[in-house]
Amino acid sequence: MLSQEEIRRRRIWNQEAELWVDEVEYTSEYEEAMETVQPVLDAEFGTELYLGKCHMVWTRKKELLAEMGINWDSPAEFNPDTIFD
Repeated sequence: MLSQEEIRRRRIWNQEAELWVDEVEYTSEYEEAMETVQPVLDAEFGTELYLGKCHMVWTRKKELLAEMGINWDSPAEFNPDTIFD
């Protein structure tokens, strides 16, 4: 779990999503990594939406990005007062 200080230091407000997001999402390293990670996520979880999927996808996404040396935290971690799904 992220500390409140860590959340404040690393978050960026995403106007479109109306959520705080990890600043790493705005780096070229993240964008390049997602070209590899997203197809893996789609293959493992499918592209249809269902209850609880976001949490499973975010957990796996965090693992895959970590393997690529990218420290990413999910929207749930940056928005602890928001209920997803």
